[in-house]
Amino acid sequence: MTTDARTGRVGIVTAWDGVLLTLKAPNDDVWETGSFRRPTARERLVPLVAEANKESHQGRGSL
Repeated sequence: MTTDARTGRVGIVTAWDGVLLTLKAPNDDVWETGSFRRPTARERLVPLVAEANKESHQGRGSL
């Protein structure tokens, strides 16, 4: 997981050409960035919570 330093968006690295990273968000958005950093603890949790909420609203929650 990596943070796009320009936008603050967090994504999974799917490719790197030596300059640009290709990132994929939990909602399947894909984008490239040349400015990135490690995500903070909060930034790592936000997509996980969003995915858990999405699953619970679709009746797949484990509660």
